[in-house]
Amino acid sequence: MELEQPIPRNTPNVQKLSSFSLETTNTYTSRSTTSSKTTSHSTSYNDLCNRSESFRTLEMGIPKDVSPEKRLAWLRSQIVGNGVEFDSPFGKRTLTYADHTASGKSLHYIENFIIDNVLPFYGNTHTCDSYVGQRTTKMLHEATQYIKKCLGGGLDDAIIFCGSGTTAAIKRLQETVCIAVPSIMRDRLIKCLTNEERWVVFVGPYEHHSNLLSWRQSLAEVIEIGTDDAGLIDMEALEERLSVYRNANRPILGSFSACSNVTGICSDTRGIAPLIHKYGGFVCFDFAASGPYTDIDMRSGEMDGYDAIFLSPHKFLGGPGSPGILLMSKALYQLRSSPPSTCGGGTVSYVNGFNEKSRGGCACAGPYGHFLLNINQTTSLAIRSAIQKGYVGVKPGWTRISFPYYMSEEEFEFILAAVEFIAIYGQRFLPLYHFNWKNGNWTFKKKAFKDLPLACGGRIVNKHTSYLEMAKNIANLLPKFPSQRKLPEDLDHNLLYFRV
Repeated sequence: MELEQPIPRNTPNVQKLSSFSLETTNTYTSRSTTSSKTTSHSTSYNDLCNRSESFRTLEMGIPKDVSPEKRLAWLRSQIVGNGVEFDSPFGKRTLTYADHTASGKSLHYIENFIIDNVLPFYGNTHTCDSYVGQRTTKMLHEATQYIKKCLGGGLDDAIIFCGSGTTAAIKRLQETVCIAVPSIMRDRLIKCLTNEERWVVFVGPYEHHSNLLSWRQSLAEVIEIGTDDAGLIDMEALEERLSVYRNANRPILGSFSACSNVTGICSDTRGIAPLIHKYGGFVCFDFAASGPYTDIDMRSGEMDGYDAIFLSPHKFLGGPGSPGILLMSKALYQLRSSPPSTCGGGTVSYVNGFNEKSRGGCACAGPYGHFLLNINQTTSLAIRSAIQKGYVGVKPGWTRISFPYYMSEEEFEFILAAVEFIAIYGQRFLPLYHFNWKNGNWTFKKKAFKDLPLACGGRIVNKHTSYLEMAKNIANLLPKFPSQRKLPEDLDHNLLYFRV
């Protein structure tokens, strides 16, 4: 994507490249070492901008001959909020962000480019009659073609920016194949379809709710494929179910997660694609979880190619604020002689593998959670019943952490040590929190903490090692086996998968 030269700017909120010397040899070489910061004989951020041939050169932010270690060090320095502190119940702490699977972080140099080169000349992209409209439209088209090329799209593919992630991208695909309908109309419309008109959609065992619930609520017949002994999509079961529809003369589509957003297990996309195509179907993949870390080559039209891919660019480093991406083969488009799908997802509290559901907020991987936690249908329905009584806090779950390539080794080691600390001492801290059975929220009890004979009080702690030392001091003042708090009388105690 060849855009105009970025305008150099001086701004106090941007850490200069000079913070990381391009000539120093200190890198993250061991568990205890960190990069050296120096300001001598270094290249400034603005100098780099001036030397760049185009915005494309700024993709890595620094010249290509710089070592990977120094590139990552500079990249970390550009993360918005890097090193920021917040007031925790135990004093000030440096923010350690470890949910990159949910969303990436913004980058100063990208935000500055937008502020200096895009927003001042921003205009409506639907017109080229003005300077700002023409300039913005040109940049949009350049970006569109560049993204399409990066994803392996061709002339027979269409790229659509929609909503804020894969939820919107999947919904848009469903609209283009004419199976997305209001839930209140679903049952009536299904009765009007002939068997040959109704799509058969295959989904995997570890789908995000975006790639499961929306298909269930569409006009399609949804076939869920389980896991094999290795925890991957069961290819034998998939082919067995596909063979049932070999001569049914029904449209077939497979929509699978390329990677689980819970465990990180990756699907064999190049193995699944030819199997679906063998039976005359289309195959789509949700790259929301793995998109920032893997190469994507669509190659639609080939036996092992993809007919559609879904992306959530806000999960990329530098991606917050970007729209969802649907890249699809034009062969999937069913509205050629009709108006477009858009002229001019929702939330649930509990989802299981038995097509039972209820309303509210959730972990977005209910059926896979049932599999991982070995929850059977009887227990699942009992949990659902408890939630409907108002006990949302009974819902089982997990804590997810992620380690992106740009995380420092110091942060990585700190997170591992923190997880180990929680495994050993976590239950001791339960008396310091109030648990709300109605909404599942934990609230810190300030008075309970103040009553502890803690010598360090609320002093500011700046180092990760000090955080853990202070946490151990607090843990040693707390009972090793705190008493179980009182449970609601009308709640089945056997439903609890965790200590409260």
